[in-house]
Amino acid sequence: MNNYFRVECKRPGTQSLFARRAIALATLLFCLFACSLPLLAQEAPHGGEANLVLPDLGTASFLGGISGRTLLLFGMGVGALGLVFGLLMYQHLQNLHVHE
Repeated sequence: MNNYFRVECKRPGTQSLFARRAIALATLLFCLFACSLPLLAQEAPHGGEANLVLPDLGTASFLGGISGRTLLLFGMGVGALGLVFGLLMYQHLQNLHVHE
């Protein structure tokens, strides 16, 4: 057996793959930590959106006498029509000759 030429079988880029995974893990942990910081903030005991007193929509009137519930239902209807329009346009685009 000839020992003059020894061949080592190492996968190229093994260390760089480990380094890339370590950097990705560190970035993920940093992002999770940064996103959790607002959860640790203490809210002031007074004020804030959670303590707002909202009027009853049935008794409130907007735009010259339209009740709040009617206005809310009208807005929900407009949103539903927008959703239907978006779905129809998506289906139309999928059925175009280019996407076959």
